[in-house]
Amino acid sequence: MFVYEYEAKKILASYDITIPEQLAVYQSEDQLSDSLQYPAVAKVQILQGKRGKRGGIKIINSKLELEQFCSKIFNQKFCKLGKPA
Repeated sequence: MFVYEYEAKKILASYDITIPEQLAVYQSEDQLSDSLQYPAVAKVQILQGKRGKRGGIKIINSKLELEQFCSKIFNQKFCKLGKPA
């Protein structure tokens, strides 16, 4: 079974297991939340390993860093099929 991390967190939450706050961004033009608390961890959601080694996980300390990370990630390919994550 292949489950994205954000999907797994929803499943855990449905069983009243506490999970950290999360924000999903699907495209670089999405509005980023001003209520997000920093530092935060940004993670690319792909069904492959080694996303951290490819730059898909980063500790974010400000909204500007988050915007820069999103801009970079949405222009980078992570999947073997060449589709952006």
